Amino acid sequence: MLDDSKNVIVTFTAPWCGHCKSLKPIYENVARYFKDEKDCIVANMDADAVYNKATAKKYGVSSYPTIKFFGKGEENPIDYNGGRTEQAFVDFLNEKCGTHRAVGGGLNNLAGRIPSLDELAQKFLDATASARKTILGEASNLGKDAKHYVRVMEKVVEKSNDYITKELKRYAIFCSPSKPGLQSCLTLFHDRLESILAKGALGPQKLDEIKVKFNVLSAFVKKDEEKLSRADDEL
Repeated sequence: MLDDSKNVIVTFTAPWCGHCKSLKPIYENVARYFKDEKDCIVANMDADAVYNKATAKKYGVSSYPTIKFFGKGEENPIDYNGGRTEQAFVDFLNEKCGTHRAVGGGLNNLAGRIPSLDELAQKFLDATASARKTILGEASNLGKDAKHYVRVMEKVVEKSNDYITKELKRYAIFCSPSKPGLQSCLTLFHDRLESILAKGALGPQKLDEIKVKFNVLSAFVKKDEEKLSRADDEL
């Protein structure tokens, strides 16, 4: 019985199916990437097993692998007809589950970011000192989703814009002395985080927390400055 309180993608497979065997390592990786997402379940069902035949028949499974997505609270599943690569599955699940997972594990660059708060962050950067306090008050009233944005604003009001640059460099650890631009720090941070993730040096939840904080911090990089830094890096 499928749990209709969660989003669930299911591959209906058979142990003798060659295409299923090819898909298995890809799908197992995807399941690993989403294992900490409690409302987005990546499951497999041996549809050829006697005890599963009734379920497979109920959902019209007649060939293998058949892949279906059961949306939370939805009565009927939808067929998954996308690509059978890790990226295709991850993109699909992020869209359907509202998650921000990345191929390889961890979170992508959108995790923790909220478009309306990104706009507020840019407005904050362009504001005068007194106006920044007003914007900080506005952000503080937006609830828990704004907490990381609020923290950055508080630190900038308390210190200066230098706080953002210093924090980016602290997260990146290895910002290039020859190319100290903010975009270099962004890129190096992501590379560093992937290395830490691969080594298992930190737990997945801690890594997710770090990535969200860094992503939100990146929202406070002026768009024109970020573009300029990116252009410098490409020279």
